[in-house]
Amino acid sequence: MSTQLLEPSLSHPPSPNPETLLEQHLIVVSNRLPITITKDVHGEYHFKMSSGGLVSALSGTKKSMSFTWIGWTGFYIPPKDRPIVDKRLMEEYSCQAVYLDDDVADRHYNGFSNSILWPLFHYHPGEMNFDEENWLAYRIANMRFAEAVRQQIRENSMVWVQDYHLMLLPMLLRGLVTGPELRREFTANELANITDGVESEDFPLDGCETVKGVKIGFFLHTPFPSSEIYRSVFCFVCSCSNDRVGARGSTARLTDTRVLNFICFFVVYLIFFCFQDPTRSSRNSTRCALFGSNRIPYL
Repeated sequence: MSTQLLEPSLSHPPSPNPETLLEQHLIVVSNRLPITITKDVHGEYHFKMSSGGLVSALSGTKKSMSFTWIGWTGFYIPPKDRPIVDKRLMEEYSCQAVYLDDDVADRHYNGFSNSILWPLFHYHPGEMNFDEENWLAYRIANMRFAEAVRQQIRENSMVWVQDYHLMLLPMLLRGLVTGPELRREFTANELANITDGVESEDFPLDGCETVKGVKIGFFLHTPFPSSEIYRSVFCFVCSCSNDRVGARGSTARLTDTRVLNFICFFVVYLIFFCFQDPTRSSRNSTRCALFGSNRIPYL
């Protein structure tokens, strides 16, 4: 054979090595899986791809990189059935299920996401309805998602978190992939606040090992509200506190102050301090990605 045939053509550069491409690992996390799961009267589970813009846009990703989608199943699945569901989801769709109890799922989605965050991001602060149990369920759900993502993460994985249902997930996940020796004081303090009353048996935050090179991005599917909305929330809370102080005294003032403190903490701080990878030097530890209409720091 002529040696000339072994030399790559200058006009046709060699294709990338598929093995090299598969070393890239993308994990997409959304509230719901891109799969519709149903259970018939005989106890058989059926799976069907859902439609949607994000699903269609990412349909070809598996051709160029290792790809996993993580999300809630949509309804309660008993523990005895979960191995079967997990096996089919991973083998047929490259998906990982998140399992939530019915009460947690309802309070997470309807009780907190749609009663606090949706009104806030759509300029309807007067419609916000804060409930401590819903806030607890939101934190529990985000921790269950963090545990599911942690099972799939390896070095240099890229995690892309979707929308306001999972706004605690980046910080929880950063805590699960960062050892205590590298954890910043701010992150450690806020993790303690978020996980108060929420436990992770599989991945305790105080005993986790560092996974290097993990990049976490966040995509809010609506524009972040302007600074004016926070002033409006402040005025609304003050008004509520003044109106109710005669009936409920200091309890009303404390509750409304908690709501205000939570909103300021949640929106201003929590989202933006969890994307830095402490295993990198500070000079190169933060970059900015443009996802839709939102500039979100990620790493």
